[in-house]
Amino acid sequence: MLLLRDKSKQASATSRPVMDVGKRDKMANELASEAAGEFLHRYEIGDKQIKSSPETVLQYLILYLTVRTLQRQEIALDRHEQALNSLKTDSRWIKWSAIATTVLTAILLLLTVALVTLTVVLAKYASRLDAVMPRPGNSPNPPHALIEPSPLTPSLSPPPAP
Repeated sequence: MLLLRDKSKQASATSRPVMDVGKRDKMANELASEAAGEFLHRYEIGDKQIKSSPETVLQYLILYLTVRTLQRQEIALDRHEQALNSLKTDSRWIKWSAIATTVLTAILLLLTVALVTLTVVLAKYASRLDAVMPRPGNSPNPPHALIEPSPLTPSLSPPPAP
């Protein structure tokens, strides 16, 4: 058996044009459906003919049943193809959602690090302020005792008696 790999050589060897597989199957399907319909219409098979020669009826109907089975398979494959396309679309959305979630998580992580850093800086600043300025409750002298009245400010105490 000679294996031909080139389509141009194959077409010239068989002297027939090469037909696309999908187109060929569709054409064969239509021809078989038409032939089965014509057979049933022409012979109008009844119970009498089936009982007298079931093998003849089966001989003609097997092709018809095969075509119908193939048509059902084609319909099922079309549904599966549509479902697959839908899944591909859904997977694209899931992929982009995952990327967006990752980016947002990274942004939240950066903001969290920034907040922790600011908290540490503010805590250090507060501890320095405590060292520079004592708290009002911790001082041995009350705040008003630290301020001495100046001679220019009027005294709130009563004037000395003459």
